[in-house]
Amino acid sequence: MALGALLIALGLRLDGEAGAEERVGVARRDAATKVERSSDATTVVVRLAHRSDGTPAAGAQVGLWRRAYGEGVARRRARRIGEDVVADENGIARFLGRANEPLEVVARARGRGPVLREPLGLLQPGEHRELDLVVERPPAPLRIVVRSAAGEVVSGASIRGVADPRPGEAGEPLRRTNGQGRADLDGTVRAYRWIVVEAAGHGPAALSAGEIARRARPVGTEDRMEWITVSLDPEATVVARLAPDGGQPPSRFTLEGRFTLDGYSAGAVARSTYRGVATLSGLPANAVVELTVVDDRSGEPVARGVVELEPGEQLECVADSDGWLR
Repeated sequence: MALGALLIALGLRLDGEAGAEERVGVARRDAATKVERSSDATTVVVRLAHRSDGTPAAGAQVGLWRRAYGEGVARRRARRIGEDVVADENGIARFLGRANEPLEVVARARGRGPVLREPLGLLQPGEHRELDLVVERPPAPLRIVVRSAAGEVVSGASIRGVADPRPGEAGEPLRRTNGQGRADLDGTVRAYRWIVVEAAGHGPAALSAGEIARRARPVGTEDRMEWITVSLDPEATVVARLAPDGGQPPSRFTLEGRFTLDGYSAGAVARSTYRGVATLSGLPANAVVELTVVDDRSGEPVARGVVELEPGEQLECVADSDGWLR
């Protein structure tokens, strides 16, 4: 019995060694298969440059997509393959692609710019594809520094972007200046037709896109930021009273002021008090302001006037018999 047990143990050991060798052989074959499969992977290298000057489009966002294909129930929607890649300092982005699927590269410059789509077609297993793309260079960021006429920084000034030229268009709030009177805006601000700056106790200012392009100076940073200084004068004020001949003035009226700043049409409105006085503040200096007094009950204008004010001036006006504010 002892001899039989010894033979059985020896057989199990031999079978275990043979099984281990077989498992090692399977593992080696699996590894070889993985290596062979990895060699079938497609690779895509995208080189991006700016259209304006040919410099590398560093920071561009690039994605690899499977394009939509098929019809009816067999249609497959477009789908992103993996994560987007940010182009390196040389404007290069690298991807692992997929074979036998319709692919396309989707790219856009850092900051702002139109989306560029470039079809790649079908890639063969193991194929390496290189692609050169030209993207629009995003506009430079803009730093706005707001100061008073005396040269002091103005913190908390509101900055709006106006794209619509219609009179009185309020535009879009962008940012407020910090404690140093500064506001840093990205390149999208260049798309607005005007930048409007307002601050309490100061008259407003507006800069057209052309004026910004003419006056902006480089900051010297890597992102090509430019800066421009906006000077705000002390606000001007109009105080209007109505005393028409042969009758009582309206119990309530509205004083409207319209003016133009660098081509931008703006305005201000003030309601009268129970004393029959309307105070219109926040007006710009050295600009022609058209004044209109409107009877709140009838909605009809009862007096008009045109003034041009000095910085910080307070002008009192009374309607005369001809309906003009003097």
